Amino acid sequence: MERAIDYTHTLPNGAQVVVRGAPAFRDEEDDFCAFSTEVAERLYDLIEMAEARNPAPGEVIGL
Repeated sequence: MERAIDYTHTLPNGAQVVVRGAPAFRDEEDDFCAFSTEVAERLYDLIEMAEARNPAPGEVIGL
């Protein structure tokens, strides 16, 4: 089943990148999420852009 989820990635310095509404395939029984190739590539790009902003340790960046 496809649904929108909030995806959180923690950067090496402890800052967090939160992407709201990322489309994911979710298996409710196994509590497992997967992304299409296109979505995974876009998430990677967004995380790289957020990291390039050089956020402070512990900062939360919402996208």
